[in-house]
Amino acid sequence: MTTVIEKIVPTRICDLGGWTDTWFAKKGAVLNMGVLPGVHVRFVKMNDEINQIQINLKNFNEKYVFDESQNQHALIDEVVRFMMPYEWDSFQIEIESEIPPGASMGTSASVMIGLIQGLRQISEITIEMDDAVLAHWIESEILGQQTGVQD
Repeated sequence: MTTVIEKIVPTRICDLGGWTDTWFAKKGAVLNMGVLPGVHVRFVKMNDEINQIQINLKNFNEKYVFDESQNQHALIDEVVRFMMPYEWDSFQIEIESEIPPGASMGTSASVMIGLIQGLRQISEITIEMDDAVLAHWIESEILGQQTGVQD
């Protein structure tokens, strides 16, 4: 029997006032609207003897095995690392979107939310932080990237 968790997260459109919600803007307001099709994040438990997390980035036609000691895709790998350890010994994460990467529609934020939501279900730890707050914190504090709270 295959165990699967699926998350579909809307992407952002109509980003009015973008970047007025950053630390350097001091004040501002952002109007967003979430739309589908969004980002699809799928977790599939594997019943093999190798303990590993496989990442399949369908939009990039790229697959890799997660390595705790490095970041192949910083946003993805940092979320996976932060939520460890997991109840599942071995699983695959498939990520895809009909919105092209780099389209400025918040696909990276949607990927992070989908990852966080799915990983919460199999993580052995409890994180008392809202999904969006956690995603923003990982991106801004752990990775040191510029980001607005709208994402």
